[in-house]
Amino acid sequence: MSVTATVRSLQKHTFALRRKRLTSTTHTVDVNRD
Repeated sequence: MSVTATVRSLQKHTFALRRKRLTSTTHTVDVNRD
């Protein structure tokens, strides 16, 4: 497995976790922050 592939899979995992956390917490607050 190449390094870039590993990094990409890690980014996908962290992004998915972040998305779950955003939806679980108050969604409007995160939207307002952007």
